[in-house]
Amino acid sequence: LTEDGKLELFYTGNIKLDGDYDYIHDGREAYVIYTSSEDGIHFTTKECLMGLKDFPDTYTCHIRDPKVWKEKNGYRMILGGRKKSGRGAALLYRSADKKNWEFDGEIQGDASMGYMWECPDLFTLGDRQVLSISPQGMEREEYRYENIYQSGYFLLDGELDARGKEFHLWDRGFDFYAPQTFVDQKGRRILTAWAGLPDIQEEYENPTVKNGWQHVFTTPRELTCTGERICQYPVEEMENLRVEELSVVQGTGEAQVSFDLELSASQSGSWEIQVEECRIRYEDGVMSLAFTGKSGGGRTERKARIPEGVDSLRILADASLLEVYVNHGAYVFTTRFYPEDDRRRIRCRGTWEEIHLYQMKK
Repeated sequence: LTEDGKLELFYTGNIKLDGDYDYIHDGREAYVIYTSSEDGIHFTTKECLMGLKDFPDTYTCHIRDPKVWKEKNGYRMILGGRKKSGRGAALLYRSADKKNWEFDGEIQGDASMGYMWECPDLFTLGDRQVLSISPQGMEREEYRYENIYQSGYFLLDGELDARGKEFHLWDRGFDFYAPQTFVDQKGRRILTAWAGLPDIQEEYENPTVKNGWQHVFTTPRELTCTGERICQYPVEEMENLRVEELSVVQGTGEAQVSFDLELSASQSGSWEIQVEECRIRYEDGVMSLAFTGKSGGGRTERKARIPEGVDSLRILADASLLEVYVNHGAYVFTTRFYPEDDRRRIRCRGTWEEIHLYQMKK
């Protein structure tokens, strides 16, 4: 939260006790911690605002990820939680001074929505109220819930109840989790997320771990609501990173490390785009992103049904991140990838009305 030129942080302090515990119902302590800064470097002494004793007794020890925002009549907080019933939910709190908080209800979902909701966000987009969550424990499905954990949203329409509501995925790729939004100086609702996932070690990996680092954030994305769907598209400032437009001859082009590729079609048929060892394909109403070599770090394939067809595509890439925006952001695929060198050879097959390839600053 930023207010009066001050940066205010609310975060979860987790403590795991030594002993024979299941760390779900006991053996873990969770606190909402507050600190602030006027320069973003030096922070005040942290304060404990709430602990397990302040949360409803219907919840386990797993309560975390506070999001705080200001409203006309004070401040609101939303937290993610795991109920003793085995379902995920979100807790709501209200405060007049950001320090003393009162419980203000909860948002629940259907039994299929997992055992834990992480990183909740509650906001208004246009005239729609949106609840964003990252649920754990959902049953995996082909074409839809293909990752170990999901991230998506509900359109609540003023009712603080997600039961019976459709859950929309934010992203269909391998690497997307814990999205959060904010409103910028232009009044835009901007989303950014972790381009990664926890607990994926048995499925795929990031080879940079051996160098002592992994993970990045996604490109900042502006949100717009169209009907019953939220579209997300790179903020317009990303175009300022374009250095020059590169030639594309018979659907083939080449860039160095970072590029921005835009394609449009007058009719939606089958097509395929190859970016090094990453293959992006649309056929029979299904779009897929797959790796044909080692650059995926063990990543295989992700798919989504797009029955309405594909009329536009935008691909942003840098050294290890690839983002694919379909139909102006109605669908998005985010993945990490690790080509062996700086060359990015791109081959586009299919009937495209326009193809524009831009070299971007690193």
